[in-house]
Amino acid sequence: SADAALSTLPLSLIPGLKGYLERYPYGCTEQTVSKALPAVLLYGNADLGGDSKLAETSLRHTVTRLREMQNSEGGFGYWPGGSVNDFVSVYALHYLLLAREKHMPVPDDLLRRAEEYAKQIAAKTPNSLSEARTIAYAIYLLTRDGVVTANYLPGLLQYLENNARDTWRNDLT
Repeated sequence: SADAALSTLPLSLIPGLKGYLERYPYGCTEQTVSKALPAVLLYGNADLGGDSKLAETSLRHTVTRLREMQNSEGGFGYWPGGSVNDFVSVYALHYLLLAREKHMPVPDDLLRRAEEYAKQIAAKTPNSLSEARTIAYAIYLLTRDGVVTANYLPGLLQYLENNARDTWRNDLT
């Protein structure tokens, strides 16, 4: 069977993406979050296929999996016991913050440890534009969550101006 959706909003793409991700065969942190993200984004939007019960079940499964992936400092690796990856850690935090913003039951301890690790990422001096992008992502999420991030910005901006002056303003950073 085939489904079609028309809309001026990109939200119409979420049900198709959700179906693809539900069948995706891998279970690393990045894929676990990617699979769970559409349910959170659609939570409370029944017109777009949002199912509150499904979203809550998905959140419980994702939280269980994230607990397995989170290290003692609050960062996340791709797999249990694996080395921490900063981008994956920030991506997992983004998911947890979105779920909390939708008033879903996000465990405070899991979220707080992820936020503490994001603060460590935000305080880093980047060594590449890719790393600067992840640091900017962490700063964005912390700011969005009400953390004062003014102290993190000067180091990031200095790196960008000194090392990526011609590219960073047109980059996702």
